[in-house]
Parts: sequence; structure tokens; C-alpha cells
Amino acid sequence: MSFQTRPMRAEDLPAVHSLQCDAYSASYQEPLDALNSHFELGRSTCLVAVSRGCVAGYLLAHPWSGLPPLLHQPVRHPTQNEYMFIHDLVVAPALQRSGAAVSLLSAVLKIAERDLFSFVRLVSLATAVSFWQKRGFSPAKDEVLPAGYGDAVLMYREI
Repeated sequence: MSFQTRPMRAEDLPAVHSLQCDAYSASYQEPLDALNSHFELGRSTCLVAVSRGCVAGYLLAHPWSGLPPLLHQPVRHPTQNEYMFIHDLVVAPALQRSGAAVSLLSAVLKIAERDLFSFVRLVSLATAVSFWQKRGFSPAKDEVLPAGYGDAVLMYREI
């Protein structure tokens, strides 16, 4: 199935929320206001994959500093922009194995490089660690994630 990658728009957020709810168990689903706050921090770094006129994948990313933000809660602009944080990447089942996830990731890595970030961080579900490792991410050592992330893994990649 073909797709196109473009910047996320505010009107995409209901579709993004729906994709997230379909992809994750209830404990990882975030309210729309929390997703919107990540979008507001990263209007130029949040992306969607569109197929047949519908949002079928997304990547929420934004500048951040310190430990990853708490899940389920709206975030505020950090006092510093230490790194690019990938908050979430979801692709609908119909687009999986189409290259959409890699396309979204490649696009945000280019943005991070353009914006002179030296590294990118994310929190990976344990089941997705190998996906991120294949794309150059490594587990961060000696750092504890905030409560609510379960058995997830903090990962990073230098730009």
C-alpha cells in the first residue's frame, strides 16, 4: 500500500488518537489533551503517513530535556532543548512492512540534524527494542524511567 509523509496538523489528532488506541493496551493509551501537548511542542517535528486520504501512521517528536515526560499527562515546553524526543510512533496494520515507519523516522532524524540536536531519545516497548536497534538506537544505561512506563526501555541514538 502506498503512502505519503507530511507534517502533522491539528485536525489529524483525532485520527492519531484512534491509531494509538488501536495499537496499545489501555495502560499505554493517552488522552487527547496529552497527545495535543506533544504536538504543540513539536509542530515542525510531528509527522503523519497518509494512505488513501487517511492518516495511517504517525510520529510524535519534540525537543526535550532531562528524563522522558510522564505518560498520560500534558507536557509543557522544557526550559532547555537538550535533545529530540520521539514520544510515539504508530503505523496502522495496513501500512506495516510498507516502509512507513522507517520513512517517518528518517524524516524526523533529518529534522533533528537540521535543528542541530546531537542525539535523539525515545522509550521503546520491550517488544519493539529490536526495531529501534536495527535503526541505530541503543539502550541507555544507568537511567530510570518515570513511573508508568512498565518494562519499557529508554534508548538513544547520536545524530
